[in-house]
Amino acid sequence: MLNIDNLSRLLKHDEEAFTLVELMVVVVIIGVLVSIAVPIYNEVTVEAERVAVEANLRTIDSAIMQAQAFGDNYDDIEALEGDYFHPIDSVGNEEYKVEDGRAVVSGEVGGYKLNDDHLGELPWNDED
Repeated sequence: MLNIDNLSRLLKHDEEAFTLVELMVVVVIIGVLVSIAVPIYNEVTVEAERVAVEANLRTIDSAIMQAQAFGDNYDDIEALEGDYFHPIDSVGNEEYKVEDGRAVVSGEVGGYKLNDDHLGELPWNDED
């Protein structure tokens, strides 16, 4: 004879764990979300590196203009540092220097090779 106590025990026993199918569905959903998020994260990181290089070049150009306004003529970054701006942190392996009175950058940033490019010559500006 089936009574209420036996029926409630049977129902409770069946609902104690997740099934394999439920766990696999959760894993697939997480995989889809990761496959969407990772490329977006990579694009944002590359764009942040490019913007940081542009900001660094603007900072150095501004320091050069300030030095020229005070009658100083600096030919290298190290001479400008301290008097006109704080040392710049690089975002990759790029290197900054002063050439012909303006800041230029060499190295590799955001997937682009830079070879003594100034602010108006950055290769990602050609994409617009």
